[in-house]
Amino acid sequence: MVLNSTEQIIQANRTDEIYAAVICFTLSVFGIITNGAAVVVIITAKNLQNAFGYSCMSHAVGDLGVLIIFAIWIPLHLILTPETIPQFLQNKRLAYTIGQATIIFYYGAIYTHILIGLNRYIAIAKPFSYAVYFNEHKTMKWITLIWIISFIQSCIYQFDGCHYYFDRNAMLFLYSDAPCAQIISVYYDFYFNLAFVIFVVLLDIITFFKLKKMAKVIFNIVHNLLEIYCNYYDSLEWSIL
Repeated sequence: MVLNSTEQIIQANRTDEIYAAVICFTLSVFGIITNGAAVVVIITAKNLQNAFGYSCMSHAVGDLGVLIIFAIWIPLHLILTPETIPQFLQNKRLAYTIGQATIIFYYGAIYTHILIGLNRYIAIAKPFSYAVYFNEHKTMKWITLIWIISFIQSCIYQFDGCHYYFDRNAMLFLYSDAPCAQIISVYYDFYFNLAFVIFVVLLDIITFFKLKKMAKVIFNIVHNLLEIYCNYYDSLEWSIL
């Protein structure tokens, strides 16, 4: 039997959908396992029951949320055909809510990453002030604030014309074609994320040089102490002789 051009295109698209579903599911499950293991380690390790550990936990939860959506929602829409997919999975409001949930977890992870960067910087640059900014109680407040902001920020995606959803044909999460969504995608998403990336990179660079400077100071202190010890030992040896 010879397939016509339309049938060949449909068959090729169907193959691409299955490949994409398998790849997405496999990578997502791998990420769920690694992030889940990180959560277990943080919960069970007593030395991680601190500001840094709680921040890492928040970051892992954000990653897990996105990965679980990618492991379930996307493969379901790619493997099931439009004829066999359950009606409730085709509900637009549900699709928009899943997109909103993705945004919540994504920005929760992003903001927590910034918190971890600040935690690292304060620990290196201002160790004596660390407890003022990052004791356990304040860190939990920071994390709570992060997730509240992430939720509030995501609410705009429920407004008409501002949606973020998974598109089966494109096999991607897309923004609506309306002006609201297009403005969000450029200014609220791209430039906003770009600013955060630049901030984190600069913060990490500053932290690196602070750490390098601190290492040099420690090396000089150790070197001076060794010189004092050697001079003392030599003088003691000469006095005995």
